[in-house]
Amino acid sequence: VTFFSAYSATRKAKAAFESGQHTFSLGINDGQRVQCQCDDCKKAGWPNAYFNFVTQVANAVKSYYPPQMIGLIAYGDVKQPAADLKLPDNVVVLTTGAEGGRLKQFARHASHLGVYEYIYGDGWWIPNFPLDGLRHNEPIYRALNTRFYFAEAYPTWAFDAPKIAMRSRLMWDAT
Repeated sequence: VTFFSAYSATRKAKAAFESGQHTFSLGINDGQRVQCQCDDCKKAGWPNAYFNFVTQVANAVKSYYPPQMIGLIAYGDVKQPAADLKLPDNVVVLTTGAEGGRLKQFARHASHLGVYEYIYGDGWWIPNFPLDGLRHNEPIYRALNTRFYFAEAYPTWAFDAPKIAMRSRLMWDAT
């Protein structure tokens, strides 16, 4: 297993920013955890070792902020922040799932918040049509000053176009 060191991640982030990208993702692997086995990371434990890694890289590229930012996805086994976690100002945390609970948790640990939602339609036995949930979450996102949004949507347009249209309309007011 090859580990992505803070040095190599910093080098890649700088190259991405210099090529015009606005964010550089340090999201975790989907599925199997790949964890550094150095003494410092073993001592910190998981997920603290991951958040320490993100912090090291973010601090190393802070001169690019604003507007460039380091992104992470609060997902899987890094979805719960440690009580004393304080992420640098140039980190944006996208929480997964539709509930606002994790978003509220990370609001105490990060300056920039986002949401990574799953609004699938294709592949479901019955239509996944959570319009009430989309409407319910929008005021939570606004109250927590959520500024970033990403959705996984593999649309069956007959069912999913209304979800995508509604989410877009609810988020349209940029004030």
